[in-house]
Amino acid sequence: MFISRDLSRISPLLLTLGFCLDLVSALPGKPIGSAVNALILRDVPPDRILNLNSIVLPGNASVLTNSTLAPSNVTSATLPLVNSTSTASGSSISVILPPPIKNGSKLLADAQEDALHQSLPYLLKQLGVDSAAIPELVSEGVPLLRDAILASIADQGGHPQDPAVLLARRGLFNSIGKWVKKVVKQGINLVKGPAIDAGCGVFAASTLGGYLLSADAFAVQNILKKPKATTPDQDFYIYPLHGSISHDDGIRIFYNANFPPGFGEAAGVTMGRNIYLREAAHIKYTDSNFLDVTKILLHEFTHSEQYRALGYNLHAFGLRYLFEYCKAGFSYKKNSLEVDAYKKQEYLNSLFSFPGTEFVKVWNQRGVQQHLGLPKARIYSSPGNNQYSLALQKGTLSITCGLSSCS
Repeated sequence: MFISRDLSRISPLLLTLGFCLDLVSALPGKPIGSAVNALILRDVPPDRILNLNSIVLPGNASVLTNSTLAPSNVTSATLPLVNSTSTASGSSISVILPPPIKNGSKLLADAQEDALHQSLPYLLKQLGVDSAAIPELVSEGVPLLRDAILASIADQGGHPQDPAVLLARRGLFNSIGKWVKKVVKQGINLVKGPAIDAGCGVFAASTLGGYLLSADAFAVQNILKKPKATTPDQDFYIYPLHGSISHDDGIRIFYNANFPPGFGEAAGVTMGRNIYLREAAHIKYTDSNFLDVTKILLHEFTHSEQYRALGYNLHAFGLRYLFEYCKAGFSYKKNSLEVDAYKKQEYLNSLFSFPGTEFVKVWNQRGVQQHLGLPKARIYSSPGNNQYSLALQKGTLSITCGLSSCS
């Protein structure tokens, strides 16, 4: 979802507690409309089970329900958990999300705290936690989960090597681990065995409301901006990696975007079909910062593909992102969704330096775009004698280069 610097290396929750639902990390290659099929369970031993079929989070938490800029088509999503006693007819948890925020003036952290105060009691009750224990668990859990949301999607651009930051984060997630353990122990009627599959599912479900409010905060703060589609020069780089997703799916890019407080130095954020960038609209190959902005887009469009695989459902992606964040030991860089994005943004490196950068210049000459189409190869070949070739949709673009220019 984000491209930024790694915040810290912290003690993983799964080492603290041994809790984690074991899911396949790879997303499907084609669009689907439900998180059920995207979060595929691996084989789990009988002693590692939670007697619960799924977590269901219905509703729409958008603050801009009548605006085309608001997250749309948010219905429901499920996070499957292992059920030892039933199959598809098993029970589920319905998490009632808080009412929409009426305006964009409330601080994001306060709005997230309100959301958690309203949704967490319902979740705990349906997890089987005794009613008498819920107020204390909510009081203890809300500030921890609020800070965890900000850490997972907002603070990666902070000072990752600052000892004070590292210490604070380690303490935060150790505290969350202890809180989750209390929740699982309280839900005795649902848990079989050590229930080491429960922790990350509880974490993802508990923090989802705050994640959705972050998406709303971006929509509110950029409501007056005019988003752009990708340009042909950007498509030159995006197409060989991501195909025509930008135009097929109506991806919109907000340049010079307003970032809610707390989002540190994150260069880009993807929320559904919207990509928010701090950078200005350097959208032509002649623009001074074109290559840097385009490389950020390669990262963010990987997240667009991840959203597409989940039907652009904010609930489903939020659950998946938060679950993988927990599964990675609360490490932004080790989150499998971020690992995929950082890996793919490097695929076109050969086209971001000379002589690779010369292809887009020649491609912009009269008639070349129309005649050859977009690149389909991610790297160029070098037959020799200072000649270089790049495979395009309708043929091959060949250039001959000197020391500093090509033709």
